[in-house]
This record gives sequence, C-alpha cells and structure tokens, in this order.
Amino acid sequence: MIPVIVLCGGLGKRLRSVVSDRPKVMARIGGKPYLHYLLNSLQRQGFRKIYLSTGYRAGQIESYIDKTEWPFSIQSIREETPLGTGGAILHVLRQAGIEGTFIAMNGDSFVSASIAELLQFHQQHQANASLALVQVGNPARYGSVRLEDSEISAFEEKREDLKGPAWINAGIYSLEAKLFDRLPANQPLSIERDIFPQWVGKGLYGCRFADAQFLDIGTPEDLNKAESILHKVQ
Repeated sequence: MIPVIVLCGGLGKRLRSVVSDRPKVMARIGGKPYLHYLLNSLQRQGFRKIYLSTGYRAGQIESYIDKTEWPFSIQSIREETPLGTGGAILHVLRQAGIEGTFIAMNGDSFVSASIAELLQFHQQHQANASLALVQVGNPARYGSVRLEDSEISAFEEKREDLKGPAWINAGIYSLEAKLFDRLPANQPLSIERDIFPQWVGKGLYGCRFADAQFLDIGTPEDLNKAESILHKVQ
C-alpha cells in the first residue's frame, strides 16, 4: 500500500486578498473546500493511506477531517514551525514511520494525471525520485525542467524572461524514503530549491504528462478558474 503525503501547510500569502481566514486547501470551490477535490481524486485512484502535512491554521483542516468520512485512512501531522516542502515531507516520514516508495503532492495544485502511471514509470526506471511534469506555454511563473531522455538534467528558476513552451514540475512526486535519511530534521527545506537540484544525476527522473490538465490555485486569478477546471476532470 503506497502512502500519500499531501502538503497542506503553506501560508497562502498571494491568496490573502480573497482567502484570508483559512489555509489554501480549505478555499471554497463550488461549495466545497479544495481539499475535497484532492481527496476525491486520490480515492478514485485507489489510494488508502493519506497523510496531511499541516501547519498554518491546521485546526481547520483537522476539524474538516473529523467531520467527514472517507473510505481510507487519513491522518493529519502538524508542523509546529514552518518547515518548507522538503522539511514537511521529512517530518511526516519520521512521524509516520514511512519506508520505501511513497507519493508526495502539493496541496495547492491539481493534475489530471494517473499517479499509477507515475509509479509505473518510477519502477521501470529504477528511479530514486520521479516528478510528474506538464507542459505550459508560459513557464515564467513556475520555472522549467530540462531533460535528457527522461532523466532530469537541470532546473531553470522562475523568472520573467523565461519563454515557453516548457515542461514544468507539476507538484506530484514518487519518492524513496531512504533519500531523506541524511537530511537535517526540524529545519526549513524546500524540496524544489534545496533538494531536487542536489539529486540531479542521482536517479532523478521526469515523467511527462502531455495531455494532463494542470491547476495551481496560488493566485486569485487561478482560484477563480478552479471550479470550471475541476468540474471537467472530476
């Protein structure tokens, strides 16, 4: 049973003008919190062990989980101080005792990609880490990923002059827990900036999903688009 870690601890600063009283994953879309759509997608894909990495306004997420029923195991693990995406994953791994292969995913993005396909890709390439990639016309906001065949060779930082089309990190990863053994605990780490670049050339791969629908609710403009996009892919 492959466990899934959903990163829900972000501060959501860019959304404060429209979502000021709750964490990003609890933003209301079509009358339901965004987290509902993520969990529903994981349910449909057959996952049965979910860990929510929480931080900012964690109590709201915990209350929602307590009041709803899902046909899988779901546990909230709170970080007491902000640890970043990499630090949060490490914290959950150690708190939950996760070993072997697991999935980690951002709680503020949605990709209509098969996680089973990502896992199959991961196994076929005997990868240490596999990133789901999607193609966008304007990568300036996201940065981009360079590939040699399917192996990631470099990351381009986000910047205004970055032109597309390009492959970007879609925020879903198949990872091996052993890779985190030597990382310092209880320290802020970004998996995108501090960890992945250090893993280039060490079994870091990109699985391309050319036709996947991608949604990032990090800005008010994209949050407004979320209902129509999620309605199509749910």
